Formats: sequence, structure tokens, C-alpha cells
Amino acid sequence: MQTIKRQSIIRDILVFSLLLILFVLSLRIYFRADLTKNKIYSISPYTRTVLADLDSEVTVTWYCSGMLEKLVPAARYIQDFLEEYRNYGKGHFVYSIVDPAAAGKTNTIQSLGMIPRQIEILENDGRTFRELYSGLLIEYKNRHQIIPFFIDTNTLEYDLTRLILELKDGTEKNSVGIIYGSRPSGLSDEYSYVEPWLSYAGFQVRNIPLPAKDLDVSVPLLVIGSSLLDYQTVSAIEQFIRDGGSSVFFVSGTTVNTATDWESYRKEDDIFLSYLETIGIRIEQELLLDISNFRMTMPSLDGTRYEYINYPFWIISGSFAEGRQKKIFAGIPALQFFWPSPLMLIPGTHNFLPLVSTTPAAFTMSEPFDTNPFGNQLSLFSSGEKSVKHLGAFSESRNRIIVFPDEYMISSLIEYTASDTNLDFLVNCIEWISGKDSLLELKKDGENYQMQPLDAAVESSDLLRTAVLTNIIILPVLIIVLTSLKFIRKRRTGK
Repeated sequence: MQTIKRQSIIRDILVFSLLLILFVLSLRIYFRADLTKNKIYSISPYTRTVLADLDSEVTVTWYCSGMLEKLVPAARYIQDFLEEYRNYGKGHFVYSIVDPAAAGKTNTIQSLGMIPRQIEILENDGRTFRELYSGLLIEYKNRHQIIPFFIDTNTLEYDLTRLILELKDGTEKNSVGIIYGSRPSGLSDEYSYVEPWLSYAGFQVRNIPLPAKDLDVSVPLLVIGSSLLDYQTVSAIEQFIRDGGSSVFFVSGTTVNTATDWESYRKEDDIFLSYLETIGIRIEQELLLDISNFRMTMPSLDGTRYEYINYPFWIISGSFAEGRQKKIFAGIPALQFFWPSPLMLIPGTHNFLPLVSTTPAAFTMSEPFDTNPFGNQLSLFSSGEKSVKHLGAFSESRNRIIVFPDEYMISSLIEYTASDTNLDFLVNCIEWISGKDSLLELKKDGENYQMQPLDAAVESSDLLRTAVLTNIIILPVLIIVLTSLKFIRKRRTGK
């Protein structure tokens, strides 16, 4: 009997000791399991390789406003992400978190190019605006790069690893040549976002004047529009493709008065469209309409109110190619098209395949085009022949080529949609034709976290804090207390 009692006491002591050890270890050992389908909170093997190859220290400073996590609970994953970089950096990756306001460094980080975001919060029974910072400063061997603003991990690994590579290699940015075929010369407001977006993505933009000649086959080519392309330029592009050059073409079958009345006209005798047919792409001089479209807000005809209008010429598509080409759409939920033309795949020198498609409810409109936002185009969906239409195609049979039948999708028209997804997709396309597949795979396909209303954010943050407190502190302490009481009771009662 005495032996059984002694064994029971020893067992209880061992259980108590084990629980105590586990509790202490849980406070000291960093551990995180990413159970998401696409591992959106874990760094990739490619990033681990980049970190393993570091020969000097990378210092990262996250300038983060103190209220960020309270307003955007998803921001708590950012520190976990940086911690993973530190673990795989093997001493060559160091990070710190600084509140710019508390450290008095607001002016310093603004001079670096970091951009605060204005948010409205509830304060003293009223609403006021505050500036919220969340940007990274990456330093390596007396050089630095920045991520001006971010609030989630969707593109954090892509941006951070890309900038580390740029600092580490210390080489000139990759180049991309641009031919503007839809305006006379210079960078107009119509495509004012294209070059800054590519520059931030690490590309050195080369503006190629018209007429173009002797294109460098080692430099990827971007062509926007076709109306101004002369025979010499088209011949240069043809030779560029024949020699193995890779390119992205944004060209429409119609011309739209984007700055005035939105009227559309067929392109007649367009020599570049004729060239595309020789390689396997026919862009019709028609317009596409689809039931999946952008809903815009416009003043009514009498000017007395605003109306919500579903505009079928501004097509929204999330129907993307699968397989190996899926990486081109990394981080892209859907694309916005502005007056796209039908794209047909025909026999040619390249084997093109569909890249983006409409819904099965799409149909085409021929001249005369009724593009009036207050027109009756939606009534046309009840009649006419409808089917899936192609909005983009690609080929990698000889070299990498992407074609979109819409020269307006990367223009300043994106301001109407308040979304820069099309520009992010442009970067994806340029990186794909540049062979940067590994970098593209770093972009996550998780949800895009948006700024939440203050009340909802605070509620989520409070729930999260309660859950953490319960699981990490209260439950272990409760187990220890109950085990101790059981042990004391046995000592007193002998049972």
C-alpha cells in the first residue's frame, strides 16, 4: 500500500514538473505553424536560399505606428514574417520595430520616401484623422531600399526579397524597353503610372522613340497601342521577335476618345494588327461586352443626382489560365478591362494559348458603337449570340510573348476603379517575360487585408487578445493549480 502511494506521489510530481517545463518553454521558444493552404504566412525555399547566400548583415527597420495592430489585427503577422527571415538569415538578418512618433523620427522617414496613410478614428466622442505609418527600411553595405507602406504579408516576401537581391547584387536594374504607339511623344498623363510602377519593381525603363530600329533582343519589350506604329517600327519589332526577343503587347482593335465623350472607332489599315496575325493573333475591330463589368458612379443626365451604372464595356475578369502560367497572376484577384476587343487565336508562327477569358455571357458589338454610359446596352444581353471570348493570350513556344486586346487597361483610367491591380499585373507580365519565375512565385494569393472601421478593428483586436490570454496564460496556470491541489489533497488524505 505504501509503495502504491509513493508511486502516485512520484507520478503527480512528474506531471506537475512536465506541465511547468512546457509552460516555461512556451514563453521562451519561438514556434509558429502555418496551416493555410498556400502557406501565405511562410517564406519560400527561394527566399531561404537568398538569405543563406548573404555575406554581410541586412538590417531592416519596420517603422510602424503604435496603433497599427489595434486598427489592423492582420498586421501582427508581419512581425512573425520578419522573425522567419531572422531565423533563416543565420545572423545576417537583423530587424527592429520603431514607432516613428515615439522616436521622433517622423521627418526622417518622410525624407526617405515613406508615405503615411490618413485614417479616421474615434477619439474623445468624435472622429478625427491620424497619420498611420507602416514602412520598411532595408540597409545593406551602405546602401538602402524602402517599402513605403504596407499593412499585410501578401506581397511582403516578394518586395523584401527582391530589394535584398537588388542591394546584395549591387548591379544596375533590369531594363525594359517601352514603345508608346498611341500618342505622339513623351510621357503623357494617359500612361503616367506605367514607368513609376516598373521603376519601383526594379526595372530601368528605356523609352524607345519612333521610328524604332535595331531593338536589343536582350531587353524585354513593352508595346502600348498601335495607331502610331510605322512600317520601320513594325519591321523592327518583327525582327526582334524573330531573333528571340520577349514582349508584352497592349493593343486594341478600336480607338476610344478617353478624354472626352468615350466614342469609339474602328482602326483602319493598322499595320501592327496585321503583323500580329502573322504570328497567330487576330484582334477584331469590334468591342466586347460582358455581364461581369464595373459599376461606376456618374452624375445623371439632368445633373440633379448621382447614378450607379453597370457599364458592360468595362469588363472584370477573374477567369485566368491554370497550370504553369498561373504564376503570372500571382497576387491578382481580377483584372479590369476598358473597351477590350475580341481576340482570336489563328494559325501563325507562334503557338498561342488563351490567358484570360470573359464569362459565357459575353458578346461583341460592331460599328456603329454605342458606348454611351446611359445607353441601353444591358438590354442587348437578352438577345444576340453569347459565348466565352479571349481577353489575352500567351506563347512560349519560341520566346515569351503576351498579348492583350486592350491598350487602355494600364492607362490612367484605373483611377475610376480606385485599384492598382492592373499595374501590378503589368509588373507580373514583365517579370514573366524576363524569366523571373522564382520571384513571381513569392507573391501570395491570400486575402488582401483592408483598413477596417475602428469599432470592428478594436473588437477583433480585443477578441484576439482574450484568446491569447486564455490559451497561453490562464489555461496553463489553471492546470498547474488543479494539479497542485490534487497533490496536496493526496498528501493530506493519503488517497
